[in-house]
Amino acid sequence: MLDGEPGRRLLEKMRRIGLVGITFWGNGFKQFTANHSLLKPEDFAGYEFRIMKSRLLQDQFWLLDAESIPIDFHQVRAALRDGVVEGEENPLAAIFQMGIHEVQTDLTISDHGYLAYAFAVSEKSLARLPSDLQLLIVEQAREQTQWQRDEIDRQEADILSEIVAAGVNVHHLSEPQREQFRRRLRPLADRFEAIIGADLMALTDEYLLQRYPGSVDKILGVDVDLSGLSADIGLEIRRGVALALADQGDQLAMLTLDNLGQPSRAVANIERFGKDQRVIGLVGGTHSSTLSVQLPKLEQLQLPLITPFASESIFYRDPISPWLFSVASSNPELAEFIVAEATKQGVTQVAVVVDNNRWGQDLSNQIREVLNSAKLSLAGQILVNAGGEGLLPETVAALADKAEMVVLGLHTREGKLFLDTLAGSHPHVKLISVWDMPYDGRLAMQVVSKIWDPEKMERLLNDYQQRYGEAAKLPTVLAQSYDSAHMLAVAAST
Repeated sequence: MLDGEPGRRLLEKMRRIGLVGITFWGNGFKQFTANHSLLKPEDFAGYEFRIMKSRLLQDQFWLLDAESIPIDFHQVRAALRDGVVEGEENPLAAIFQMGIHEVQTDLTISDHGYLAYAFAVSEKSLARLPSDLQLLIVEQAREQTQWQRDEIDRQEADILSEIVAAGVNVHHLSEPQREQFRRRLRPLADRFEAIIGADLMALTDEYLLQRYPGSVDKILGVDVDLSGLSADIGLEIRRGVALALADQGDQLAMLTLDNLGQPSRAVANIERFGKDQRVIGLVGGTHSSTLSVQLPKLEQLQLPLITPFASESIFYRDPISPWLFSVASSNPELAEFIVAEATKQGVTQVAVVVDNNRWGQDLSNQIREVLNSAKLSLAGQILVNAGGEGLLPETVAALADKAEMVVLGLHTREGKLFLDTLAGSHPHVKLISVWDMPYDGRLAMQVVSKIWDPEKMERLLNDYQQRYGEAAKLPTVLAQSYDSAHMLAVAAST
C-alpha cells in the first residue's frame, strides 16, 4: 500500500509543508507489552497504557475498554517500572533499545499497527541542486527502500531471540485471536475516515479486495466524488452504503472508486467495476453529466446502478434505461410539490437559486412550467457556479426584494454562502431547499426529500453517530444512499 497509490498520495500531501516525499522506510510493526498476557480484547479492560500523543491511538485503547496516557518516549521505561501505566505498544526495536522488556513480563506479537518513516527532503534545498543530483537522491532513496525494510526484519528476528532469552513471556496471536481484534478495532478506520481522507480509505479498501480476492463473493460498487467539489456528498453516500450493508450482516463487501466529479473518470470506474465478476451492482452518480456518460457503459456491461439523486427530467423520458434506478423524486415531481406548497401558503412570487449545471437549470425550467400552469410567476432566478460565483450581495438582495418564496437548489458550500449573504436582511422570505441545509436556523427551511419514518431515521442517525463518532451532516443524502444500497443488498440475497 505504501509503495502504491495510497502511499503516493500521502507523499504528495507533504508538498503543502514544503517537503518532497520520496518513499517510505520501515520501522516495523507495533506489538503490545504488559505484565500479563494480552491474547484477546477483554484482556485490556481496566488497564492503563502509554501512547504517543494521538487521538487515533487514544480511541484504539478506548475501543479495548482501556485507558491511555500520552507519555514522552524517553520516559516510557520509568513509567512502566513505577506503575504509572501497566502496558504500552511499540516495534520490537524500540522495546529492546529502551529496555522495556526489562520491566514488563509479557510481549504479545500482534502486528496491529505499522510505523514507517517518510523519506523526504526540503523542496527548496532539492531545487538548489543540479538536476542530475536531484535525480540521484530520489533514485537512491527508492532503491535502498527494500534493503532498509529487510534489514529491519533481520534485526527484529535477533531482537526477539534476546527478549525470549531475557525471560519474557512471548505470545503469538492465532488467526482466530487476530480476528477478534480486527472486529473490535474496525471502527477506528470509520471514525478517522474524514481526517485521513475518504479517497485514501477507498483506495485501501480496493487494495485489500485485490490482495485477498477469496475473502468475499459479492461486491457492491460505489462510484462517487471523494476528492473533488462534491466530496462531502460522496462521503455521505459511502457511509450510507456502509450502514446499509452492515444491517444486512456484511454479506456484501463495498468497493468505492473516486470519480473526482469528472465524467471521464466516472466512465473508467464503470469499466473497472465491470471487470470484477464479483460486482453485482452499483450505487452512485452525484452529477447528471456523470450519469449521462455512464449509461451506455452500464447497458453494455448490464450492471444496475441505483442513485440517490437522478432527478433530472431527461432520465425519466422514454426510452428509460433499464439499468438506471433512482430513489429520489424527479425534478417534475419536485416542481409540482414546490408550487403546491407555494399555493398552500398563499405565495404568488417564487424565485429560484440553483447550481449552474444541467440539473439546476432543469429544475428551474420545471418550476417555471408548473408556475405558468398555475398562473403564478417566476420572480427571478440566480444560477450559481461552484465556489459561489453569482451570489453577489446586491444580486441576492434584488432577488429577495421581489420574491415571497425562494427555492434553493444549492450544494452545501454554496447554500451556506447564500444564507450568509442574505443574513437576516429579508426575514419575510420563505425558503424551500431541495438539499440538506444543516446550518444555524436563522431562516426557516423545508427540505424537500423522501419522507422516512421518524423512528427509522432516528435509528439511522444514531447508528451513524456510533460508527463514525460524529453527527450526519447531510441526513437526506445519507437516508437515500442507505435505501439505494439496501435494495441492492436485498436483491443479492434472494
